[in-house]
Amino acid sequence: MCPYECVPLNNSTEEVRLLTLLPGAFGQNIEAKLSTTPLILGYVPEYKALSYCWGPSKDPQTITVNGESLAVTQSLATDLPYLRLPDRVRVLWIDAICVNQSDLLERSLQVERMADVYSYAHRQPISIKPTDHSLGDVTSLPFWGKDVLDAIRELLNIAWFERLWIWQEIRLSNESSILVWGNNQILWRNFRDAILCLEWKKVHRLYPDSLSLATRFQTIVSIANKFDFMSFNTLLSVSRNSKCSDPRDRIYAILSLAKNYTNGYEPTLDVKPDYTKGAADIYKEVTVQNLTQLKTLKFLTHCELNEDGIDVPSWVPDWSTQRETFKLSFVKASGDSFLETWTQSDGTLEVQIVLYILPVMEAC
Repeated sequence: MCPYECVPLNNSTEEVRLLTLLPGAFGQNIEAKLSTTPLILGYVPEYKALSYCWGPSKDPQTITVNGESLAVTQSLATDLPYLRLPDRVRVLWIDAICVNQSDLLERSLQVERMADVYSYAHRQPISIKPTDHSLGDVTSLPFWGKDVLDAIRELLNIAWFERLWIWQEIRLSNESSILVWGNNQILWRNFRDAILCLEWKKVHRLYPDSLSLATRFQTIVSIANKFDFMSFNTLLSVSRNSKCSDPRDRIYAILSLAKNYTNGYEPTLDVKPDYTKGAADIYKEVTVQNLTQLKTLKFLTHCELNEDGIDVPSWVPDWSTQRETFKLSFVKASGDSFLETWTQSDGTLEVQIVLYILPVMEAC
């Protein structure tokens, strides 16, 4: 029987599942128990929320959960032995296991609660899995030596730093989160501070052949700055080159973050995760709410004709495509005037504007 059938969720009490890793020696088969708990601060037991790369789904590995076999990706199967303790249990929240990914309704509700999942977690292990095992323990290298700079450069090339979901996972986590690779680890805040220092000193200029290094520095700086309040549209723009496997997550991965950090910049969009909808419908819904609530056409700067993207109207940004964007934050040709918009049944956008014709003063 599927573990999810044995451990159903009660949505009326905002339950989540937690995975309890049973103790065992490194190399033994992974055994665990899956249980439910209301996601209420002060009531939910102490747990850790794992941030990691799912990796490809081919050639899955099996673990034992509640006495039944459960398939997991090779990436997660690699992480679990390092997370398991030899002498006591460890309680974890892992999205691929604690959420029934094949149940679209459950998936939608659980994604809506992920902000609380990461905020309430006692500590967040961040598994980055370098492919170059010669990196070893970066923390033991002499500071400011070229060896440590090269090692940090290699670390920043790891796929975890490209993930879209880390915007939410890092910004909503607490200061005790740890960055883990194999048996090595470092507090995330120490790693973050080192990157902030390196970025301030423009160390990426030592590697002029690596444009991605400067971009990765800037991304980490943006993610790490929890007090840099961004509107939903700004978050969409700055995270556009981060990667996700499901195009619907372009919206859903930052939705809770935007609600927590808008700080009055603009109205909060009334969008809830719904994986029964297609990406095109979700992108259109977000665009229409932008029009009706913000009454601005600035989002048109993100639109482009792209034959390889999702089939959306020309006035709807296709957030599934990665491209360089630019902001028009200093441009306000329309002043404080507002517009009225309507969408027709054929997908046409109709805009009503007020045009002011001002006299042109000739130079003397």
